[in-house]
Amino acid sequence: MLNNYIINKYKYLSNEDCNPLSLILCVSGGIDSMVMLDIFKNMRHDFKINILVSHINYQVHDLSNKSEEFVKKYCLNHDINFRSNRVKINNRSNFEAKARRIRYEIFNEILVESNFNYICTAHHLDDQIETLYMKYKQNAPITSFRGILEIDKKKWRPLLGLKKTDIKIYAKKSKLKWIEDSTNLNTNYLRNNFRHNEVPKLKKENPRLIKNIFKKKKHANNLFKKANFLKKTFINEGKIKKNKNFKYYEILKLDFIKLELNIKKIIIQSFLNDFDLNLQSMTELHWKTFWQFLNNDNIGKEFLLYSRIKFLISNNKYILYDPKSLKIQKYELIDGLKWYNSEFNFIDKNKYLKDIENTFILSKSDYKNKIYVRNWKHGDKIKNKENKPHTKISRLFSNKKFSKLDKALLPILVDENDNPILVPNLRHNNCNNRFRENIVVKWQQN
Repeated sequence: MLNNYIINKYKYLSNEDCNPLSLILCVSGGIDSMVMLDIFKNMRHDFKINILVSHINYQVHDLSNKSEEFVKKYCLNHDINFRSNRVKINNRSNFEAKARRIRYEIFNEILVESNFNYICTAHHLDDQIETLYMKYKQNAPITSFRGILEIDKKKWRPLLGLKKTDIKIYAKKSKLKWIEDSTNLNTNYLRNNFRHNEVPKLKKENPRLIKNIFKKKKHANNLFKKANFLKKTFINEGKIKKNKNFKYYEILKLDFIKLELNIKKIIIQSFLNDFDLNLQSMTELHWKTFWQFLNNDNIGKEFLLYSRIKFLISNNKYILYDPKSLKIQKYELIDGLKWYNSEFNFIDKNKYLKDIENTFILSKSDYKNKIYVRNWKHGDKIKNKENKPHTKISRLFSNKKFSKLDKALLPILVDENDNPILVPNLRHNNCNNRFRENIVVKWQQN
């Protein structure tokens, strides 16, 4: 029964990828991961599966090294590629979270360098119940009730629909050996306390609550489906724009603000996931403060959403961005030059009209040498059209009420001596009127 369950799941995934899969199996040496390994070991020849076993040795109990050697020996005996990493976590506070973070960092490194399809872990249905019940006891919001996902990008949990009893029966019938991790019995760890105390009590005294918790999970999944559909729709309609050159999203304000709160929250979380960050750990108090910030709608104001990520309110849009991805740049001005979320293009002089938005002319005679595009610097000055005394560019920003992000993204055109000669849409030096000697440039924001 268990074999057929995994085979059907595998066939579904391999059909989607149209090829035999390459899998990284995360094996601790415990019963769950050894059952997973044994099943794929038996499948690999029939389905041409490429398997790599990854073992993390945290060196936290007496059997840590023995577990590593045990898994290594099993792989050697069955001609399976094996890789181990030894990790030392000195500070035991929040050990589970730190171990999980390190574990997935290692798995992802292997995934990238080996070009495998999925990382497989041996989470099962009882783990799912523990996770959801923990969320319930913590009074977590509905958006946290998706629990453990069977497939999450490059992660696959092939045993997730199976009970622990099914795993034990398989191990017994297959005469498998495994090593029990003594730390799994330590109820000082939150999950172990739920596993050994809270969940058994729940199953005995209130089994109906488990059904209700899974109903909440179903509701959460429906919310995520709706949010993902709306996000894709908004992207297709140009209401959400993502910049490929740096971590930056634009969201049309009027359309986004109409969405229900949980949908907005899920969409914002998905942006952070795209930035390889996880907003699940953001507190409800922080979310509450963020919603107040959004409702106040103060143009030009920024909110530190998570870690280094900022959320900016603009006139008709919201902007989510990572300031660290806005690297200082300086390039020679050429046709087709890409600048953050914009592009410079030289256009046909015969088609030039003064009223064309974001179009300007540069004088070849005045600027015989190269022209460069760079970021604004404090103290930058530029002449106005009448060649009157120089004006600080920062004053032009103030007049337009530019945000910090606006200043960071706006290109400054300079001569070979780094003197500003033009700020698109704001100010440029005098240009001679011999049109045939001029270059016509269009600056297009994406």
